[in-house]
Amino acid sequence: MHKPGDKVEVETVDGIQTGIVMPNENAKTLFLKLTSGYNVGIDKKKIKTIDILEAFKETKKETKETIKENKKLPTIAILHTGGTIASQVDYRTGAVVSRFTAEDLLKMVPELKDIANIETRTVFQMFSEDMEPTHWSILAEKVAEELKHNPKGIIIGIGTDTLEYAASALSFALRNLSIPVLLVGSQRSSDRPSSDAGINLLCAAQFIAKTDFAGVGVCMHDNEDDNNCLIIEGNFVKKMHTSRRDTFRPINRKPLARVDSNGKIEYLRNNYPKAGGKFELKSKFSNKVGLIKIYPGFRKEELDYYENNCDGLVIEGYAFGQMPVNVVDESTKDHAHLLERVKKIAKKMPVAVVSQRPYGITYMNVYSTGRDLIDASVVEAKVLPHVAYAKLSWLLGQTKDIALIRKEMASNLVGEIVDRVEKNTFLI
Repeated sequence: MHKPGDKVEVETVDGIQTGIVMPNENAKTLFLKLTSGYNVGIDKKKIKTIDILEAFKETKKETKETIKENKKLPTIAILHTGGTIASQVDYRTGAVVSRFTAEDLLKMVPELKDIANIETRTVFQMFSEDMEPTHWSILAEKVAEELKHNPKGIIIGIGTDTLEYAASALSFALRNLSIPVLLVGSQRSSDRPSSDAGINLLCAAQFIAKTDFAGVGVCMHDNEDDNNCLIIEGNFVKKMHTSRRDTFRPINRKPLARVDSNGKIEYLRNNYPKAGGKFELKSKFSNKVGLIKIYPGFRKEELDYYENNCDGLVIEGYAFGQMPVNVVDESTKDHAHLLERVKKIAKKMPVAVVSQRPYGITYMNVYSTGRDLIDASVVEAKVLPHVAYAKLSWLLGQTKDIALIRKEMASNLVGEIVDRVEKNTFLI
């Protein structure tokens, strides 16, 4: 009888599959890990025969070696929060296991030892889609603790689903950094030949070792090849594709730099943050912020939950920030009620409006509908929707003064607002 870790050949009514038996609790399906790294599920009703080609054998655990510090190299701290960036697959069992000690990371990406001394800490073990604003608070505090050890920089290994939210949140929580803090993820799991984990880590380490940039950024693939990564500031990055390795793109602003795994850095902008000022940790975030998108047919009743359960609200409007507030015929008679509801909510809590579009800037004074919303005490937020969400969550963590929050939401606090879109930044 086959067991997890066995290499088997499975003959089915549809053909033959060869791979490693993976552990699972599904009585109806046999899961195999193919030599390509992909997983396949086989309906057991379709199986004719299973031949064991190689039985699984337990291997002795390796004794961890002590890594000697190279005093000629800088020190980089890697904080692990989960995701695939610091994981490997045991091909004998098909199980994904986390690799986050310095020893394990250097086995996965041995080139790191030639760039820096690596120190690792585990902050979380979770998918990024499960992260809440309170986790951003903890992560910011862990970064602050790490700064006491004077590293040359910090890499945060994180899942990609909410990486852009965390990057923005940390940009507000970690003020006047003297070193780079780079969020690094992986679009392809490390059990696949096309994994981007190693290149992303190497490029991040090379950049940290040589740069004078100080602040929060993201280091991810520049293109589908394994050549370069882009360094993008934390408030100007967005995940634009579900699976491409170059999914994280700069929005409205050029990337800070392009870097390769050999350490070649091409700076694409000269006006980037450098060390200066006294570091401040302002790590508290509110979990009671809503984010809602306007669409044709949107009705005021959809705001009920946010009005009753939130302390702040971000609304994604059309184009420059418009909402359906004009009554022009029978079908639009509810639009006036929507405007009144927004006005009512804006008296109770800060309400910010941003454009749904990733490129361009919110300008609510262009059309009368936008001016109507401004008259209703809505704030024009000239940032990306996820940045507005992180910013409002952060502001509510600092104060409950609604008037102050409104003012700060419209203000450029950490360079998150650009007055005009930089040239040649569309779809790069």
